[in-house]
Parts: sequence; structure tokens; C-alpha cells
Amino acid sequence: MAKFSMTKYLTAVTLFIINLKVLYAEPSCPVVLKNIDEVPRCQSNFYLYGAAKAVNGGSSIQLTNSGGSSAGQVMYK
Repeated sequence: MAKFSMTKYLTAVTLFIINLKVLYAEPSCPVVLKNIDEVPRCQSNFYLYGAAKAVNGGSSIQLTNSGGSSAGQVMYK
């Protein structure tokens, strides 16, 4: 039987907790992207979680910060 070391266990638990924090974070703000409005059947309801933010006047979304470790998610509703 393969041994599951303590380091691998702690790494898996840490990644799981970080994922839960990002998933259950409150959205920072709804973002309206102008490019998505060109498609008439699409509604532009984007929600940014974690370190995600709108850049370039709202035409792009940056999911992580440029320095250090961070995580972000985008949800389209």
C-alpha cells in the first residue's frame, strides 16, 4: 500500500482551503464589459472574486496580482 506522507496531506488540505475561500468570497463588484454587449443575447453580468479585477477601462480582467501569490475567479451570471 502506498504511503501518503504528511507533507502531501498538508499541501492537499491547504489547497482545498484556499479554493473554498475563493469560491465563497463575496463578489467585489459587478463589472460590465463593453465588448460582450456586441452579442445581443448575452447579458454582461460578471462577478469578480478574490484578487480578480477589471483593468484597461473594463475591457480586460486580471485574475492575479503581478507580485506575490494570489488567486481570483470570474463568474458569469
